[in-house]
Amino acid sequence: MRTMKTPLLFALLQVIILTAGAQQVAKTIPNSSTPEGLIGFLEFRPSDYGTQKHPLIVFLHGIGERGNGTTQINNVTANAIPKFCAAGATMRFTVGGVTSSFVVLSPQLSTGFGYWPPFYVREMIKYAKANLQIDTNRIYVCGLSLGGGGTWRAITDATGFDYTFDSKIAAAAPVCGTQEETDADFYATIGANHLPVWAFHSMDDGTVPVGCTQHAEILGNMTGVNSPAIKFTYYQTGGHSGAWINAFDTGHITRTTIVGGVATSFTANPNLYEWFLMHTRETFTAPTASAGPAKTIVLPVSSVTLNGTAAGTGSGVITSYSWTKISGPAGESIQTPAAVNTTISSLTQGVYVFRLTVTDNHGLSTSSNVTITVLGAPVANPGAAQTVAAATANLNAAGSFSPNGPIASYVWTQVSGPAATLTNANTATPVASSLVGGATYGFQLTITDNAGATASALTSVTVMFDLLPASLKYFEGSSTGNGNIISWATAAEQGTGSFDIQRSTDGINFNTIGSLPFSGNPGGNVYSFTDAGAGHTYYYRLVETSGTGKPAFSKSIVVARALKTGMISAFPNPVMANLAIALNNDSKGTTKIIVHDPAGRVVQSQSLVKSGNQLNAVINMSGLPKGIYMVEVVIGNAFRSTQNVLKQ
Repeated sequence: MRTMKTPLLFALLQVIILTAGAQQVAKTIPNSSTPEGLIGFLEFRPSDYGTQKHPLIVFLHGIGERGNGTTQINNVTANAIPKFCAAGATMRFTVGGVTSSFVVLSPQLSTGFGYWPPFYVREMIKYAKANLQIDTNRIYVCGLSLGGGGTWRAITDATGFDYTFDSKIAAAAPVCGTQEETDADFYATIGANHLPVWAFHSMDDGTVPVGCTQHAEILGNMTGVNSPAIKFTYYQTGGHSGAWINAFDTGHITRTTIVGGVATSFTANPNLYEWFLMHTRETFTAPTASAGPAKTIVLPVSSVTLNGTAAGTGSGVITSYSWTKISGPAGESIQTPAAVNTTISSLTQGVYVFRLTVTDNHGLSTSSNVTITVLGAPVANPGAAQTVAAATANLNAAGSFSPNGPIASYVWTQVSGPAATLTNANTATPVASSLVGGATYGFQLTITDNAGATASALTSVTVMFDLLPASLKYFEGSSTGNGNIISWATAAEQGTGSFDIQRSTDGINFNTIGSLPFSGNPGGNVYSFTDAGAGHTYYYRLVETSGTGKPAFSKSIVVARALKTGMISAFPNPVMANLAIALNNDSKGTTKIIVHDPAGRVVQSQSLVKSGNQLNAVINMSGLPKGIYMVEVVIGNAFRSTQNVLKQ
């Protein structure tokens, strides 16, 4: 058990070493762990003390300055910082436009110790917090020789498995220190608490070999994750004292140092004190991160750009980004997973969750998720183009569907033709009225499904307003080796008149190529006409002229030239309005004719049933902008073919 010393030694001793505005005085505090029962120390206050929250330096001297803490306290002023303070140093430095002046506490090690026990540093900090106007986030520990070793010991000490001492100081600087660090706790203290350390030594030190500091460097490299990394400065020459003369210099001296075995000129800018002020002890908190808002895309769009944001807190700086998929269909590609912004491609229908993880220079991470919903493309089907002989026409979107679920809304709009009236335009089956005979009307259907995806398509209505004098049962045509055969039949005929057979290459401009008179049979008749000169795809229509001389027009049909089996024909190409589609193969069943724009979106579609080998259909493209479109014919699961068409 240690013997308690006379109570007189527990009183504060204030011996003024220097008075010139700034002052360094000797003081003691009681401590039962020392042979003297006290800790003696020099307290330096700058001349502007009290004007700010001052940064604090705790300085540990070398073995030659040990003493009893009272009558031998002046030994502490032999070297470095206490010596500078005794000589009138201001200990005032400017960093980042802010001037700070240090308070310095320099304890004296008892001659009863051959090393610096960590409680000296801890007691100095405790005293300063209780009695001095200091910034508790800017406390620095440094020392030379035995004091350098004491600095290593203080910042790696984990008495009672308490590794948190380093979280109370802002930076440390061991100078030519003895090998006092606790190897096993090196990373759990310095590394885990992210303590900035700058160590100095001379390569030719004959008192404390440079290997003592190099040993600490090896420990730092072995842990591999110290953040910030420990700084090591090795002076080429200077011996034992040269290390602290250089390291503690208050200016910006230039010396030759050894870096990677190579002699290198080094200027201390910042110097040690400025470097101290560049570090503040804060409670490190994780950075902030955002993966951005949720996004929804509709196929065929299959890629999306994710814009993340992140920021370090306090002194934290973002050092890495990482994008990963948390859930969703397989097959996607993250193009730049290590960047704050990235593009995800090759997405398929479904719901994805991607995570952005950011890490700062303190090793702290934060993650943020973003949801990407990929919808299938709905199909808007406004029905086939139709010809009516009345002032009204029924539109029907019943063939529309969406892979995402039910259709939530229908919107019909008129896009071409004389003004018409649309009734129930927000339903699947509106009625177009106030139609004018001889005119063609374009209507656009836009559907929105329950997931919010939309699609549009066009259809047309051509009005043959005058009733035909002969009621047609059918009107059709076929291509043969002898030409195109046009056939029709009437259900009833009234009066006298004739049929003019007209032909067109574009579905707009027709020329008469033949004529047949009415049979006059009230029960109807069957007619046939051969266009022997046909060698291409043509449009045909009938013009009925009654006894009054007033013409009436039938609907147009398309007869394609003989096709090779399996090939589709789109004619004319380029097209301005009506595009004829023809196909000759043995595939039968539900047939879709789909028009895609250059971006792959469906802009028009039509469904019908192919019951024989020959398919002839017409799509009105008059409402589409000029450009190149892809026309696709799909028959069930058995046939699919495409052809590019130029719309003029």
